[in-house]
Amino acid sequence: MAHTQRDVGWLHLRAGRAQGAEAPLTHAVDACAAAGDAYAGAMARHLRGVAYRELGRYPEAHADFDAALEVYRSGSYE
Repeated sequence: MAHTQRDVGWLHLRAGRAQGAEAPLTHAVDACAAAGDAYAGAMARHLRGVAYRELGRYPEAHADFDAALEVYRSGSYE
């Protein structure tokens, strides 16, 4: 379900609807955290960071980009 929510958020972004992407991406981030899927969570945070950037919410975008990058660099994709 988290992967589907992430994809729904991505589709909103592709359609230029960053506001519509926030809720499904936040759901995906939370579901991935609950499931312990760090890599999928990082992908969702990366996309949510894009949505925040498009909405002019730069501190939130920066936080999500940093969190995603930390997981990507760690190689811990459990």
